[in-house]
Amino acid sequence: MGGFNFDQMVSRSHLRASGWGLSAWTQSNPFDTHCFYLCDYRADGQPLLVTVTQSSFDDLPPTPFSADQLSAAVLKFSAKMRRQPGSASLANKTALALSLYAKKTRSYKAWVDTDPSDHAGRLHMVLNLYPDGPESGGIVRPFVAACDHTILNAAEVVQASVYVRKYDVQVGLCPFPGDCPVVAP
Repeated sequence: MGGFNFDQMVSRSHLRASGWGLSAWTQSNPFDTHCFYLCDYRADGQPLLVTVTQSSFDDLPPTPFSADQLSAAVLKFSAKMRRQPGSASLANKTALALSLYAKKTRSYKAWVDTDPSDHAGRLHMVLNLYPDGPESGGIVRPFVAACDHTILNAAEVVQASVYVRKYDVQVGLCPFPGDCPVVAP
């Protein structure tokens, strides 16, 4: 008989209240994590939540990999997570790729520069994953959601993602607008 897992019980409550399933819980409890929300427009655009402990994120040493190399890893692991949603090993690899990638983005740097004293706050990064033709894995479009929630509501993530997607189609970032499905908020 399994023991009582407080972190899992607290996480389950917060995830359920925010419109997520327990499979979205990947690391620790919701109070000491950074959250990544993947909206994959190469698939159905529905959000996927990946969490990483703040200490794991903060303790990562600089990486020699470029943002392009790390975005390729994010695209690869996010596609695998959709096919294998319960894999803890895959969730950990995805969390590592997301953490390394995030630190290379202007969105993250702007978030840190906004209030360096609040750098210890919770990062909520949404990543729109766009198709980019048959030869490429896609395009990663990150943005930070500025809020003090423990976990963003799944419907709010979709709404923000759709808003940014519409903007990206207008400015030409999503190169195949017909291939970027519109997701109902």
